[in-house]
Amino acid sequence: MTYKKLKERNYYDSVDKEILRYMRGYGRSVSGNQIAKRVSLSPSSIRPRLNRLQTRGIVRPTKIGKPRVFSRSFGKGITKTVRAPSRIKWGLDIKKKRRRRLER
Repeated sequence: MTYKKLKERNYYDSVDKEILRYMRGYGRSVSGNQIAKRVSLSPSSIRPRLNRLQTRGIVRPTKIGKPRVFSRSFGKGITKTVRAPSRIKWGLDIKKKRRRRLER
C-alpha cells in the first residue's frame, strides 16, 4: 500500500489494531521501535501510522527525547541544520467509548 493511500484511508487495518492492542496491553508509553518489533514491521513504516492515529486523537506522544542536531547538505554549498527528537514515546489518548468501537 502506498503512503498516499495509507494516509487517505478511513479504516483501521490489522496492523493498526495490533498497534493499539499492544499499546493497551503494555500499560505505559512505548517507543516506535518497540511497536515495530511487536508488529514485525520497520520503524519507518510504523511512523506514518502513528502520525495518522495521532491526528485522529487515538495516540499521543507522551515523552520526547533530547533533540539531536545534525547538518544536511542540499546541492552545491547549501547546508541546513536539522533538529530532530532522538526518541518519541507514544501512549493511548482515547476515551472508553471509542476504545470499545476499535476493539470490534
